[in-house]
Amino acid sequence: MGSIFDILKRLVKRILKEEDIYSKTGTIISVNTTNRVCTVKLQSGEQIDDVKLLPTYQGNYGILITPIINTACVVTFIDRRFCFLNMVNEIDTYYLTANEINFNGGTNAGLININEIVTKMNGLITEITALKLHINTHVHSGVTAGSTVSGTATPFTGSFSNFNKNDFEDTKIIH
Repeated sequence: MGSIFDILKRLVKRILKEEDIYSKTGTIISVNTTNRVCTVKLQSGEQIDDVKLLPTYQGNYGILITPIINTACVVTFIDRRFCFLNMVNEIDTYYLTANEINFNGGTNAGLININEIVTKMNGLITEITALKLHINTHVHSGVTAGSTVSGTATPFTGSFSNFNKNDFEDTKIIH
C-alpha cells in the first residue's frame, strides 16, 4: 500500500480527470428567459437546474432558444459544472443576436424598419392630400376660355388612405 501522499495524489487525479463531453435526454420542466436557463428532468429521473439556453461561456451573441414546457430535449454536458440545451422538439421562440444576419443569400437586401417606413409613407399621403386641396381650389383668374372667364378646376373627389403597418408587416420575424 502507498503512502497517504500517494493515495491523495491518485484521488486528486481521479477527481480532476478530464471528462468527455456527453449528452442526456430529458423533458423541459421550466424556463427562465431572464436568466437564460431552464430546468430539465432527465430520463433517469434526475432534475438538472440552470441548464443554459444560450450555449456560450460569455456574451449574448448566438441563438437563444426558448423551448415549450414538457417538450423532449437533449442536454449536453461540457463538464460537471456547465451544460446547455442542445436540441428540443418544440420551440416557442428563437432569439438571434449577431452583428449581421443573412437570410436566403441576401438577395432581397435588408429588412425594413417598419415604423420608419410607415411614418414616411403617411407623410407622403399628407403631401398628396395638400396637393389635392391646392388643385381643387386653384383659380385661373382673368383667363378667358371661349366666352367665359375660367374659374376653379373640376374638383378631385377621390380620397387617399393612410398606410397601416399591419397590412404588410410580418410579425413572425422582428428586428
